[in-house]
Amino acid sequence: PVEVVLHAMDRPGLARDVTTLLAESKINLERLASRPDSRHGSVDLALRIAISNLDELARLLTRLAALPGVISARRRT
Repeated sequence: PVEVVLHAMDRPGLARDVTTLLAESKINLERLASRPDSRHGSVDLALRIAISNLDELARLLTRLAALPGVISARRRT
């Protein structure tokens, strides 16, 4: 399992877009938690996903970062 953190502008459908992307990529989502920041209209999404290799993770992070409103997508260290 790999921990991934997304920082994004909070908007309706964001979690759906993330989970749809994971499903289309055939990546299993083990956990999803959100931490909204209403002062800035943003949200941090913490995901735990099952990844088979680093290339797959790199492709996924690129695709997540391209979703509307996503500011950053990175592996949690």
